[in-house]
Amino acid sequence: MPEPIEITFWGKVSTKKNNYRPRKGGKGFFKDTTLQGELDALLLQIPPEFRNLKLVHPDIEFRIYLDGSNKRHLAGRQSSDKDGHWTTIQDILVSAGVLRDDSIRYCNGNFSSPSAEVTMDGCDRCVVVLTPK
Repeated sequence: MPEPIEITFWGKVSTKKNNYRPRKGGKGFFKDTTLQGELDALLLQIPPEFRNLKLVHPDIEFRIYLDGSNKRHLAGRQSSDKDGHWTTIQDILVSAGVLRDDSIRYCNGNFSSPSAEVTMDGCDRCVVVLTPK
């Protein structure tokens, strides 16, 4: 059985679906430069050895850790959209070639996402564990 692949994304994970901006003239949406910079920073955190694996139907575990050392910061992060975080990370994994595609045709393994965990280590992060079949 292949070894699981663990990737940690440190820092804020923006939810793409909540951060698209309407185009002038009202037709469509775009990613502003701030959002694109945040997405690029996440992409850079994927180790080179995991790029272009093009995994098909891996089992996936998605974990979120929130920094609890700043109560004000934590209150805002606890209201964040878990599904939105996963959607962003999934798109990053496809962009880097870790996953072949995010459609059910290619990404239909078991998926689990335990409750978000509050830590006191000063860092927000998301951890993805992919187990190839």
